[in-house]
Amino acid sequence: MPATTTDTLASIAVSTLRGVGPKTLERLERIGVTNVQDLLFHLPIRYEDRTRIIPIGSLRIHQHALFEGEVRASGIGGGRRRDQASARESYPKSRKAGSRSGHDDGRNG
Repeated sequence: MPATTTDTLASIAVSTLRGVGPKTLERLERIGVTNVQDLLFHLPIRYEDRTRIIPIGSLRIHQHALFEGEVRASGIGGGRRRDQASARESYPKSRKAGSRSGHDDGRNG
């Protein structure tokens, strides 16, 4: 029975990779990465999918998302929240991409 790709990747030690010296190997072993398969499946704690664009109207408070829109106004004011911006859905002629952490300043628009 032929070996599958995952069997092959699991059998390759990360120490055989170019650029992985003793210090890097020690760090990788500390987080449980000992072979190439472990390395490929090691994802960041807070992985953000930046391939899906969410309509602004669908965003929820505290949601991390990628959206497209057109900045209509921005300014700096006094008080606790100094930076403010107003945006709307973009049109194909002027597309801007950004991300939003979902903080709500209590205003609609």
